[in-house]
Amino acid sequence: PNAHDFYRPNIVYTGFSNNVDVDTVAFSLFDTAHLTEQWILSGGFRVESVDSDFSFPSTVTPGTTFRGSRTDDLFSYRAAITYKPVEEGSIYLGYGTSFNPISENFSLGDNPKRPNYYDVDPEENRTIELGTKWELLNKNLLVSAALFRTDKTNARTVDPIDPTDVLSLNGKERVQGFEVGFTGLITEDWRVIGGYTYLDSEVRGTDNPLEKGNSLSNTPEHSFALWTVHDLPKGFQIGLGTQFVGSRYNSSNEASRQEAPSYAIFNALLGYQLNENVSFRLNGYNLTDKEYVDQVGGGHFVPGHGRSAVLTAEIKF
Repeated sequence: PNAHDFYRPNIVYTGFSNNVDVDTVAFSLFDTAHLTEQWILSGGFRVESVDSDFSFPSTVTPGTTFRGSRTDDLFSYRAAITYKPVEEGSIYLGYGTSFNPISENFSLGDNPKRPNYYDVDPEENRTIELGTKWELLNKNLLVSAALFRTDKTNARTVDPIDPTDVLSLNGKERVQGFEVGFTGLITEDWRVIGGYTYLDSEVRGTDNPLEKGNSLSNTPEHSFALWTVHDLPKGFQIGLGTQFVGSRYNSSNEASRQEAPSYAIFNALLGYQLNENVSFRLNGYNLTDKEYVDQVGGGHFVPGHGRSAVLTAEIKF
């Protein structure tokens, strides 16, 4: 075979193929009321209808196509109260709900192999958050911090020893943690943006005992990012950044899950402003050529990009 001819012999796809058509109609309303100079009340709701049509290879009658449809009418809301002790700072408490309809799984390429896979009610999520935001350095730097908890009250789950292999909504999942972030100017010529997030995730209820108590898939406990840019004399500009992602698993199943190790990558920027209308920028990514896993899925890993550089020119007319 010719090593330069990628399609000789022809590549034939032999896996399953899903066809999904999702139509969403929604109406939302949100408003904010200033009760006093220090107290602010905000809230709103969203009403939506999700119509999904599916077609996929039948597992009951091989060689045929199964077709199904489902309509979900959803109502979600959120509300928050904010206290501003001073003009530059605020403290808030918020609560909200959301949903995950089954059509999301099909759009991600999941295999509808179970008898009732297409006809399952949406998962429901409830989130509560307590946070604060402050403008520092003459309002040039915004610093924020928040504690949060999200509970999925009816997560999808399957009993591995049930011969009917039916998908149920008996699961319970929780993600809680805190995050801190900052963005803005340290000086007139020095800009920064960054943040740290801690996540504590857990499968709190499931039909599969091998999942209970384990962390959720693709949920690192620690993650951090920092990017800083400094303007230099004569139109030059330099920037440095780093991103750290902690280890995470591709599944919650104790018997089959695989761990993607933690990693840190470093990026850089060199820019030059020739004049008011012309500028150049050289970006370097993954400077140490770190081998790492960028994405994890149920049965696969996606590697991250190796060391690379991109030179761009911007011309304004």
